[in-house]
Amino acid sequence: MEIDTQIFAYCERNSTHIWAEPINTLSNLFFIFFGLMWFLKAYKIRDNDTIVLSLSLISIGIFSFLYHLYANFIFGFLDVVSIIIFSLLYFLFFNRIFFALNKIKYFLLSFLFFIYLIIFVYFISFIEFNINGSEYYFSLIFLLIIYFLLICFTQKKLNIEMLLSIIILLFSIFLRTIDKEVCDNFHIGTHFIWHFLNAISLSGFILVIYKINKTKNNI
Repeated sequence: MEIDTQIFAYCERNSTHIWAEPINTLSNLFFIFFGLMWFLKAYKIRDNDTIVLSLSLISIGIFSFLYHLYANFIFGFLDVVSIIIFSLLYFLFFNRIFFALNKIKYFLLSFLFFIYLIIFVYFISFIEFNINGSEYYFSLIFLLIIYFLLICFTQKKLNIEMLLSIIILLFSIFLRTIDKEVCDNFHIGTHFIWHFLNAISLSGFILVIYKINKTKNNI
């Protein structure tokens, strides 16, 4: 595949025009909106974890915007990388907060994180029904459920935020998965709703980190 070859991966795209996915493209503004909101809140209290996560969330919105605008391999790759970076940062911050990791353990955990993703995605790829490239997200759900259980025992005030974020993420993954299945009846598909709900879900996960840091620092 040529790097500038257009990718027809979503229901809304039915031509090679730059604005062939207007709703999918513009719905990425939700990521940027929530990212900016968290950046401003975190900057006021110098919460570096939330600042980094907010910038990462903004990058997801930017690269996904460009991917749905141009639909080529380059921006598709950057879109995926931005999501992986957010996931890695979130899990590293979460583990550091709960397990007080040093730098060596940080790098080791990063390596294990990628190994886990590769193994999980490999095995889930054997599932017979088509999940439309959502394998990666199911690997995150498994880890998030573990972290939710951890929060239930250590940060009970935050368990509702974590649980709601996981439920919203699950529903958004479902909508992402069925996008091409509903084309005949809903020509714009459901991918844009995935963007909206995913932005809310990731914002909810950031809220958990923000509240924990705010409580620990008594800000």
